Amino acid sequence: MKTWVLRAAAIGALILILRAALGFATVHWPTQAYLVPPVCLFLLLTTIGWWGTADGRADRPTQLDLETGSDLTIPWLKTAAAAGFGSGLVAWILDRMPGLYLGDYGIVEELTGNAAFLTLLILTPALLGVAVGRMLAGRRRRTTSDLRSARR
Repeated sequence: MKTWVLRAAAIGALILILRAALGFATVHWPTQAYLVPPVCLFLLLTTIGWWGTADGRADRPTQLDLETGSDLTIPWLKTAAAAGFGSGLVAWILDRMPGLYLGDYGIVEELTGNAAFLTLLILTPALLGVAVGRMLAGRRRRTTSDLRSARR
């Protein structure tokens, strides 16, 4: 299985879980529900940023030149688009179930506006994480190579 499919499924599931938690909090604790959206957004962005950083760190040692690397933009774009559209479609289906509140959006809103927003919300921290991961791995690689050359 391609890695972007696994990422899209995992991130899409996380989005659905966070949307369900947000809906649950809105229905059952309406006066304290204002605390839940920032927490959900933080969890989503942190998870995606961490995954992107791990990708960047894993990619750097495979490259001989520190200025180049694998193109991780397209796999993350595929991940973001699939997670955005997939979670929107599943959220629309699950929203039809009684007792589950996921926003009452129509199919058009879920597959256009929400999917585009989620695509950008996934892609931005992922690519920032890739850049940070490559920088951290490159710094570590330069440090060890500098130490080896200093010993000689």
